[in-house]
This record gives sequence, structure tokens and C-alpha cells, in this order.
Amino acid sequence: MNPIDLLNYHLDNTPLAVVQWDAQFRVKRWSNMAENIFGWKEVEVASFHPFAWDFVYQDDIQRVSEVMDDLLGKKVTRNISFNRNYTKDGRVVYCEWYNSILFDEEGKLLSVLSLVLDVTKNVELAETISLKQPIANTGLDVLKDAYIITNINYRVTYLNYQASKLTGFTNKNAKGCQLDEVFRLRNKSIQNIIETSKPINNLLSFGYDYWLTCTQQQTYQVEFIVIGLYTNNQVLKGYLLIFNNLQRNNSLISQFKYQVERDQVTGLYNRSFFLQELDKAIASVKNSNISHCFCYLDLDRFQIINNTCGHIAGDQLLQQLSQILLQELGHHAIIARLGGDEFGILLLYYDVETAQNLIRQIRDKIKNFNFIYSETIFRISASFGLIEINQNSSDSILILSAADAACLAAKEKGRNKIQVYQNSDLVLTTMRSDRQWTIRVNQAIKEQRFCLYQQKIETAKYQSKQPQIAEILVRMIGEDGRIITPLNFIPAAERYGLMTDIDCLVIKMLEEYSRNEQTNNYYLINLSATTIGEEIFLSFLEDIFTNQYLKPESICFEITETAAINNIQQAIKFIKKLKNLGCQFALDDFGTGMSSFSYLKKLPIDYIKIDGSFIKNINNELNYIIVESIVKIAQLLEVKTVAEWVENDQIRDQVAAMGVDYVQGYGVESVNPLTFS
Repeated sequence: MNPIDLLNYHLDNTPLAVVQWDAQFRVKRWSNMAENIFGWKEVEVASFHPFAWDFVYQDDIQRVSEVMDDLLGKKVTRNISFNRNYTKDGRVVYCEWYNSILFDEEGKLLSVLSLVLDVTKNVELAETISLKQPIANTGLDVLKDAYIITNINYRVTYLNYQASKLTGFTNKNAKGCQLDEVFRLRNKSIQNIIETSKPINNLLSFGYDYWLTCTQQQTYQVEFIVIGLYTNNQVLKGYLLIFNNLQRNNSLISQFKYQVERDQVTGLYNRSFFLQELDKAIASVKNSNISHCFCYLDLDRFQIINNTCGHIAGDQLLQQLSQILLQELGHHAIIARLGGDEFGILLLYYDVETAQNLIRQIRDKIKNFNFIYSETIFRISASFGLIEINQNSSDSILILSAADAACLAAKEKGRNKIQVYQNSDLVLTTMRSDRQWTIRVNQAIKEQRFCLYQQKIETAKYQSKQPQIAEILVRMIGEDGRIITPLNFIPAAERYGLMTDIDCLVIKMLEEYSRNEQTNNYYLINLSATTIGEEIFLSFLEDIFTNQYLKPESICFEITETAAINNIQQAIKFIKKLKNLGCQFALDDFGTGMSSFSYLKKLPIDYIKIDGSFIKNINNELNYIIVESIVKIAQLLEVKTVAEWVENDQIRDQVAAMGVDYVQGYGVESVNPLTFS
């Protein structure tokens, strides 16, 4: 996805509506959320003026005009306004408008960008509040913002936990205090702001970019709205102040950025971010004499530690290795974990000779490093594949493939080696490597050299009798009888259209197992993106189900979030056909792709599998919020949830308390061969 498409995607899927006006104040952008709030489609508002009678509430037109005059008069470059707007069906909504303006070099207006937040529910909620009601009955407990309630004389009668954290006052200590004593703005009085504001119905005032001082002398950047509380006779009896910490919101944005860019185990950059940086590096050398270097690092015999000591030990090793790389390379390189025990190092503005010298230092540092786990000492080494990025480099996939091939050659030379790849051989070797894997996979399909593994899935809440549910996993058996993991053969199979054959073979093997074992197990089976929509696969399944050894109601097919969204109409059609046969569907690795929750309403799925990267680090605040949101949306859609990567009882208890239905991971059961009894 190019940067413009990525920007448009985010603008269309942000929880804020995005409205852009041109120099004549005609609508040029009208996001999906704007359509959701106001009801009009983008084509319908193309002729709208912001002061038009059919868009801005009549009594607020003067207020909006003043806001725009401030912007056009260059008194400010951004501001915030609170006003009412009409929707297409004639309703009135309360909205906060965050406006910014752009001029050209000559001072001429180019455009105005507005971000719009619908706060109607907060305003309507306040209208239902009576000061004589207990707080628990007002509906305010659903608010996640901080809020304070006062009487007509600004004496505090209640503040919630979020408000206590920001102000430093407990509810008990705040009661009876003046609002200015509790909600202490820097160089401002909240009571004066309320007194001098022009009310809009029961909304008395609002503020943005104010600084609040806590009793511990901490300061927070806050935004707030103040709502009047009235009796049934419309007599003002008090005030409701709702506010939140803008710095915390910024912190969450930073956390989300970290989540998107970083590997959750090591803290290094992740594969997707690294590939973007690699693409930039390749683009920068076009039509220039500069060069960069890319190094592919693969730990030697990492699997021995993982298998003998477990994944916790493996993760600790990866983390300690990451620290070595960061200490040695520092600002010299962009470092990422590409997957498993594989790392990528991008050395900008390095020639091969200088890069090779630096990589030698890294190799020696790793060789001299002793990894200690449970009083056992492990000697560590790594193999390196190094390639120059110059004018002849075409794309990141070929660079990765070539460096990977060089790294493999280093391993074959005895490990702990560095192999430099020559660009002149890049395309040839990549094609040869892919062809070799394709030949091997093809031959394995013909000889049916695949085997099945399974991993148990249990209900999140402990039960004495658990349902027999397992995810089915496939492995390829090499010519020498060794087990080959999917990471090695799946990429070539996907590239050369062999995945549907493998998917069919998995189904056939599971049918054979069911015929012999005659179990009532329930299986989750992964389907590749290329299989979705294949008529041949549908016909194959119908024949399998006719034999009645493998029943459709015992099957749940897993498709990845990305595969489903890439061709959503085809995916919906495919899912419905199989559901008509009796199968169920799960959306796998949910939360890692580029989809929004709106797609869930379109996909007729039965389960959502929450990606393990969120579950493994569930104590991270952002991860917790994401998982909680997914669970709540799933519950509204009546879709069951499965938490992946549940590694211990503590995580299991946490996700169970959040409402997750099922759990999967090494804390439940490790991956085991599916064997005949």
C-alpha cells in the first residue's frame, strides 16, 4: 500500500469524521465517519457551504461564522468549536469541530481541514441526570472520561475515579470544595469560564488545550465540556464537567505506533516496518552512486534451546541477542526481527567492505556471548548473509531472498560464517531457490509426504470436561524424513499456486484419520488465500462430505483477516457456500491486518481468533484495550472469541475475565503430531 492510499485508509477509518473544505468552502473530502454521523454521502454534500441552513443549526450559524473569521483573519491557525448540526433525516447532533487552516506562500487560502467528534450521547446523557439520583443510576458509570458534578454554587458533590487520578482529590476529600479548588487550571478559573460562556441549550462551555494542575504538582493537558444539570422544571441545579487527559491520548497513539512498528518479543522493528524501510533504501539508490547494505542474520541451533528449555528461554535469548545488536550497532543501523530466530540489519550508506567489517564484530560478539538459563550455559553463534543495495537492486523481496540464500550458504560452510552475495547473481539465484522449493513441494504432494499436527483449544473458563477441539497444522516431510515447518515451504507454495493442492491434501488426510478413529472431535483448519473462492476446492469438499467420514459440522475453516479483506465479496460468497454445507468459519490473526471492525458485520463468521501478539503481552495497556474492544464487538455480533498464544494460567484467567470464550497456546497444550491409535 503506497503512502497516499495508506493515508486515505486511515482518514476513512479514524473514529473522528474528516471534512476538508476548499478555498470556496466547498466540501472536498467527506470521510466514512462523516457519512455515519450526518447521514449524507460525499456526492450529496459537494455543494454544501459550512454556513448552509441545511447543515449548521440556525442558532449556531453566527458562532460558526466567528470561528471561521478567526481562521481566515489569520488570528489562529487552528481552533475548536462546539455547535449543533442537522443530519440528513433532520435530527440535531452535538459536535466538536477541530479546525486547522492552510495558506499558500502568498497568503492565499488553500483549504480548511476539520476533524469532527460526535458528543451527542454525552450531552443527552447529561440531560437525564438529576442531582437527587444516586450516581449509579444516572448512567454516568458508562463514561470512561473523568467527570465532576457540582451544585449551583460550584461545590463538588461527586467525582469519579478517573477524575481523582487527574486532580489528585479523592471523592471524599473533594466533596464540598469549590470547583476551582479541585479542577485547577493554569492561569484560568473554570468557574469564570462557565460564567462567561455562551450556552448552547444545556451545554454551557467547552475547552481545549488547557493545563490542569494536580495536587502532586503534576500537570496534564486536558480538554473538557461543561453541561448544565436541570430539574424537570428546567431550573439549573448544578454542573457536569467532563474532561480527559490529552497527553494520555497522545501516549496511547505513541503506544499504538510502537505496536504497529515493533516486534512484541524483542522490541526491535518488526518485519512489515522493516520492509518499508528497505523499500525506501532501494528507492534512494536509483540514479545515484550511493549504496547501502542489508544483512540477514540467522541464529545457529536456536531450535535446540527452544525445544529443550521451552519458549520462555527462547524469548529470553532473542531479547538478549537484540540488546547485543543494539549496543554494537546503535545508530548505525535499522534492526528488525524478521521472524523466529531471523533478524534483518539495514546499514545505510555502507559499502560492502565496511559493512563486512562491522558484521564481523557482531559475529565475534555473539560467539563470545554465553546464554545462561536454569544454570545451564549455552554457546551461541549466528550465520550472516550480506548483500549490497545499489542501482541494480530491484525490490525488497529479491533482496531478502538473496540475503537469505547467502545466509543459508554460510550455514552450509559450517555456521558462524559471513557470506557476501553478488548483485549480478541476484535474480538467477532467487529464481533457482524458488524453483528448487517448488520442485520439492510438488514432489512431496505427489508422494503425499505431509503429516498433520494438532494443538488443543479449550474453553477459557476451566471445566472438568472440555470439548474436543483442536487446530490442525500441516508439516512437510523432507526427502530424508526430517520434518519441515511451514515457514520453509509455504512461501514457495503460495507463489507458484500449490496451496490449494496442499489444502486439499490436509482435508484428505483428516478424513482418513476420522475414518479410522471415529471421533466426535471438532477441527479448525487453515485455508490459504488462494484457496478462497476456488470452485475446484468446493467440489472437492462436497465429495469428501458425501463419504460421511468427515462431517461438515465438525469443521471450522480459518481464514486470515488479510485474505478475507483483500477480496471481501469473493470471501463472503465462498464462506456462505461452505456454511450452507454445515461448516463454520473463523477469522484468524485478527487485529494485525488493515481491516476495520465494520468488515466484521459483512463477514458471516462464527469465531474471531485474537492475534497472539496482543494476548502474550496482555498487561500492556494498549493491548488490553484492543483485546477488550475485540471481545465486546464480538459479543455484540454474537461471535465467539479465541485467544491465541495463551502461555500460562495467569493470561488464561485474565482473558477469561474479559469475556474471551476459548484459549489456545502452550499454556493449554503444545503442538503434537496427529497420530493414529
